Amino acid sequence: MSIFPHEGLCPDFVVKRNIAILEVLRRIPEKDYKTLLEKEDDFLWFVPDEDILAMCRPFHATHPQEKMEKGLVQRERAEVIYLSPKLEREEIEIAIAAITHELAHIYSGHKTMGHADVYEKQEEEAWQLVQKWGFDEEYKEYKKYREIEDLQTLYIRI
Repeated sequence: MSIFPHEGLCPDFVVKRNIAILEVLRRIPEKDYKTLLEKEDDFLWFVPDEDILAMCRPFHATHPQEKMEKGLVQRERAEVIYLSPKLEREEIEIAIAAITHELAHIYSGHKTMGHADVYEKQEEEAWQLVQKWGFDEEYKEYKKYREIEDLQTLYIRI
């Protein structure tokens, strides 16, 4: 069994994102990989081809409707791991870190909705799991990459 994407995927295996997915799935500890296998119906992959400018794509709901606080209801929804075509222009370590991080959220059962403090806590937990899984070098490269991206964004705003 595998959690490798079987739909919503650019089928070309020279695509950096596909290579990174394979590398991540190969390196996740076996016990944790089995846990992810048990969660394979909880999320979908979306790895669009770089040449596709736009598309309408149906995603089935992976999570049923839930009752929330104060009588509110969270509609049924699909948890989708979206891998941007931009990753094709980045170093493979960046793609590996991004994919591992998103799988860490799935593994940990994190919700995509939530307050800023919950979001920050989940981000930290996901990055800790990325490191526990042995992706330290990719994590460090990703941190450097984000710092540069954030500086460039700040520079553009000024």
